[in-house]
Amino acid sequence: MHGKPIGIALLIVFLISFPASAEFYKYIGPDGVIHFTDNLCDVPENQRSSLEEYSEAVTPEESMETLPTATVTQKIAEREKIKESESAERQNDIEARAEKLVKLKAELDQEFRQLTDEKERFEKEKKSRATSAEMKVYERQAEELNDRIKAYEEKSKHYKEELKAYHAMMAREFE
Repeated sequence: MHGKPIGIALLIVFLISFPASAEFYKYIGPDGVIHFTDNLCDVPENQRSSLEEYSEAVTPEESMETLPTATVTQKIAEREKIKESESAERQNDIEARAEKLVKLKAELDQEFRQLTDEKERFEKEKKSRATSAEMKVYERQAEELNDRIKAYEEKSKHYKEELKAYHAMMAREFE
């Protein structure tokens, strides 16, 4: 009967005397494969001098618990400053993208007016072309105008895609 309490007491002393270790080791086995272990005896003796030792990963919350209050406050302030900086960068990106879209729209509007004016002028000149040589020049110019109109349509399509992406980004931003 007296032996049981002593045994329990010895067991408690034994368990308390060995600190819990969360260290582990990385080494290369004889087969060339990387191994991890928490038992130093598993590591070949010839690799123990160049052994890499790792500690258990700690979450940010766990690391904050072990810091003094002033340090925790400082860390929180640093995180808030980073968030504010990221928010300012995001706002700058949004504004830059909006400015780019406004500029692109103005360029497209100007190009549209130029193409429209050129097409109207071109239609009027068609009637004054009488010879076959003049008609060949007219046809070549018409092909060039059509190519510029197609290029404009591609730019316009790209603008609409960019605008759609911008609207989607803004919708996510304000969710």
